[in-house]
Amino acid sequence: NPSMTLTERDGKVLIHCFSCQASGLEVVNALGLSPNVLFEKQGERRAIPRSVIEKAKEDLYFISIYDMEKEKGGRITWNDQKRYKLAKERVKLLDRD
Repeated sequence: NPSMTLTERDGKVLIHCFSCQASGLEVVNALGLSPNVLFEKQGERRAIPRSVIEKAKEDLYFISIYDMEKEKGGRITWNDQKRYKLAKERVKLLDRD
């Protein structure tokens, strides 16, 4: 049963796996490819939408809470780990030149 969708829209490739809930970025990383393959013009830097920047700032907060909880030996769920991994990828956007 196919569980992954691949869609091209506005020069972007959108990927989602319904089986494991992996995002396009997670799929590309698992294949050892650069996230640039998801965009029509490789290497071109586009303005990051304000909503993405705001979400990345929220992710920084989540990362700090996760790290503190893990340090003190608190309970970390599988969903927390998955969210942490996604948050780490998104905050990389803030470090872009």
